[in-house]
Amino acid sequence: MDDTNQEIEEVQRLFRSAARDCVVEDRSSFVAFQADTGVEVCTFRLVVKNAASLLGNKDPVKLEAESMLNDLIRSFSSLNVLVNESDVQLASQRKKVADSLMDTISSLDKFEQGIKDCLEA
Repeated sequence: MDDTNQEIEEVQRLFRSAARDCVVEDRSSFVAFQADTGVEVCTFRLVVKNAASLLGNKDPVKLEAESMLNDLIRSFSSLNVLVNESDVQLASQRKKVADSLMDTISSLDKFEQGIKDCLEA
């Protein structure tokens, strides 16, 4: 296996670690079983749940944090598809992955702010 393939596998491993069982396609069978039985497995969802626990269900700060969470999970899901299905040997595909990664980082920054807003409310 050459260095490029090892790097791609490392990126995929790190991505799965960062998504913390939030990307449905990457859930192991045990994690999927937990999710199906009502046990929350997504670390990001748990963070929102805890940070917003003192806010009412209709509180705009909580609703905004949940919206940011959904955007973040969508970003990770899109990045997951690109990383797993792209031929990164092609410059155009690397650009798509890089753009998707930047979108995910932006969503992560917004999510972080949403959590801070919940804690300050």
